Amino acid sequence: MDRIEIETRLVLRSPFLFPGTGAPRFGLDVAALRGRDDYPLLPAEQIRGVLSHALRDMAEEGVGEGLTGPWLDQLFGLPSGDIQDPLASNEPRRGRLVFTDLRGEAPAQSFVAHRVAIDTQTGAARSGALVTAELVAPMGATVAFAGAITVFAARPQADLLASRLRAAASRVSAIGSMKSAGFGEIVSWNFTVRPGRALAAAWREPAAERVALAVSIDRPFLVNADRLADNVYAGSPLIPGGAIKGALARKLALCGLDVTRDDAFSALGVSHARPLDWPRRVAPLSLVANDEGFGDTLGRQAAQVGGKPARFQADWKASHWTDLASKHGLQRPPAMARVERAHVGIERGGATARDQALFFTQAVDPAGRQWRVEVDFGRVPAGERGRLHGALLDGLDGVGSTGARLDFQELPEPLEDPPPQVRADGTIAVTLETETVMAQPADGATAQDAYRSYWQRLVGAELVDFCAEQALRGGYLGMRFRREGAAYRPFLVTVAGSVFLLRGVDAAALAVLVRQGLPAPVVDGRPTDWRSCPYQPENGWGRIRADWLGLSMEVL
Repeated sequence: MDRIEIETRLVLRSPFLFPGTGAPRFGLDVAALRGRDDYPLLPAEQIRGVLSHALRDMAEEGVGEGLTGPWLDQLFGLPSGDIQDPLASNEPRRGRLVFTDLRGEAPAQSFVAHRVAIDTQTGAARSGALVTAELVAPMGATVAFAGAITVFAARPQADLLASRLRAAASRVSAIGSMKSAGFGEIVSWNFTVRPGRALAAAWREPAAERVALAVSIDRPFLVNADRLADNVYAGSPLIPGGAIKGALARKLALCGLDVTRDDAFSALGVSHARPLDWPRRVAPLSLVANDEGFGDTLGRQAAQVGGKPARFQADWKASHWTDLASKHGLQRPPAMARVERAHVGIERGGATARDQALFFTQAVDPAGRQWRVEVDFGRVPAGERGRLHGALLDGLDGVGSTGARLDFQELPEPLEDPPPQVRADGTIAVTLETETVMAQPADGATAQDAYRSYWQRLVGAELVDFCAEQALRGGYLGMRFRREGAAYRPFLVTVAGSVFLLRGVDAAALAVLVRQGLPAPVVDGRPTDWRSCPYQPENGWGRIRADWLGLSMEVL
């Protein structure tokens, strides 16, 4: 199995339109899609879609020996089923093709095209039916776009695929919006297979049981998305360890290894990847502030500083965070650049938009940043570590919905966990660095009962006080990870920054948790694994620190 890139070059004749989602300049109804560098873009999803439709048409017509639906499913993958259908399959299948956006070979210009609907009865322009769209090149000009398609296959298969892509492309005469009005004429579309390399990575022993890696990301990525509205999704800047392990599992599977039965792979611990310029620690939710300064509500009865009411973080202003960083070194993560895209399902044959299939995404733009991830080989047998480490350093493709590629580089820094810090009153404050499933409503009559039972069971500790936030995580995850035949139930997670004040802690047990994370959650009274719940410590969830001493309630 090789990793092979097929370079693709598409030449269009203006006018053509690939709409952006940003606000157009004055006088325009629709702006053209551009990259951060102001070069025009053709979305990867659209290139993938038109080629997939053309190839499936060829398969149905019996054109091309061996060109079948199952072969195309292997290449393009299959989506998960409808989460509203209890009989639908919830296991998506990643295909062997990864597409990039096609980028224009010259910077975008700005021209205007007008489109108006004509009243068939009067022959005059229909009222309210004028559209003014932005073009990136003058009428009649040709514009070239280039990108790549990564395929995981042997070289003869890649050559065969390229020939079939050329045949499929010859069936596509136009692309983009307003094709019925003559937009998007394709002048030429070429595919060139480049030399590949074996997918199996060289054996690389890690320098220690735990290593830190710098991560470079080749494109905007969309992982662990939150639904902002019915059809709007925003991705997280944190790349869950499970997303990285999933891409690694896919890579190993392409090499013929069944990681679902691989205990060494299951034991591999991968933290969430966070930007290198982000703070290393999360600000505890117990922090409060007012004009007098900052304080900590742990072990106290009121949110006050200097005898005056104080605000929790949800109500802080930017100036509060600036002061907190300068005085106490606790920072709010900086804002990340976003790339907004509109997506719509297209019906084959008629090439019209599918009803109720429009949605918008906000992917995180790396913008030259690097991320940082920690990998723990401590529970991986010594003879297996080099295989997994080498596969990581060789890079991972297909991460998240955009199919981003991650390249890794070892960081020369020793990894040591801060030891638990005991407060003057003998208590220890444990802060959750990443969210996880700690308790379910059935675990106690109240959240306090549930958390008290949790810490007593885990480290034999008394829960003195806590400040926590909970959230429901469900939808696709809740359906995909439900047990067969079970009713839908979302996961109740405790979010990052939640802090627990404990007394009588088993120090040795707590030190293990600081390194490995909180144990696999118990849901409905049963232990879970990655097959039944995504919030596993090996996937970066449930990471904690135990070095928070808290801030004085006096004026600082």
